[in-house]
Amino acid sequence: MSTTIRSFTRAGLRRLRWPAFKQRIGQWVLVLVMVAITFVCLLPIVWVLSSSFKLRAELYQATPSLIVRDPSLENYRFILKELPEIPLMFRNALVLCTLVMIGKLILATLAAYPLARMDFPGRDMLFLVFVLSIFIPHAGGLMATYELLNFLHLRNSIPGLALYWIGQLTTPLFIMRQTFLGLPRELEDAARIDDTSKYPIGVGIALVRGWGTTFTSQMTATYGAESAGYMLCIAPVQMSITRATAPPGR
Repeated sequence: MSTTIRSFTRAGLRRLRWPAFKQRIGQWVLVLVMVAITFVCLLPIVWVLSSSFKLRAELYQATPSLIVRDPSLENYRFILKELPEIPLMFRNALVLCTLVMIGKLILATLAAYPLARMDFPGRDMLFLVFVLSIFIPHAGGLMATYELLNFLHLRNSIPGLALYWIGQLTTPLFIMRQTFLGLPRELEDAARIDDTSKYPIGVGIALVRGWGTTFTSQMTATYGAESAGYMLCIAPVQMSITRATAPPGR
């Protein structure tokens, strides 16, 4: 009898362990696949890094290799010598990227919100036109863009180049519209209801407690501010009581 019970118990344990073991195998397979994909994506970067330390003879050998046999900094010396304006170029790239990022973020957000939240005639058709513009080659409008920038006296300037890149809003517009569609409308309704200018004093003081919890993770950090708020809250009542109980003539 005991032998039969033990056999049933072992069989039950095996049945319980197999799903967990199967899940663990699946996780390991997924990790290996992700590692392989990461290696493939990073291979060009590793190849460029390796090539930057190779001399011409090793770089153009018959059998290429990632391993650098005779590392050298000659390539870095050469480019720093031939391009002394590299710091200025870095500054230009930083300014250009900053202007393009801010401009695209503002314009794509302002354009994507009505396409996602507002109902007006031709909304979907307008969005379809924006999406289809992805397939229009940019080279087709280079001459018109050049003439426009020349007319605005922005040719050969960083602001002109920034405006050119900012005007390409199709991809950020699509991303921002999908982001707005993924947000529940209840959040907007709650924002309309919670307008701080309509708060009574008690709710306003409670906000201070929330700030302390959110930004400092310490409830005690706002006790002083809450106490000051409570005193301001009861001050009109105390003044009314004082005036009502004061003797005549004072």
